[in-house]
Amino acid sequence: MVTCESVKMLILALISEIKIVVKTATNSAKEEDNTELLKLERELSV
Repeated sequence: MVTCESVKMLILALISEIKIVVKTATNSAKEEDNTELLKLERELSV
C-alpha cells in the first residue's frame, strides 16, 4: 500500500535530483561561455 508520506518523499527526492541536474547543466554552460569569451579576448588582444 502506498501512503501519502511515501509519495511526498518520492516527489521531494525527484525535485532535489532535478535541481542538481539543472544546476550542473547551467554551471557547465557558463564555463563553456567563459572559455569562448576568453578565446575572443585573446584573439582581439593580439
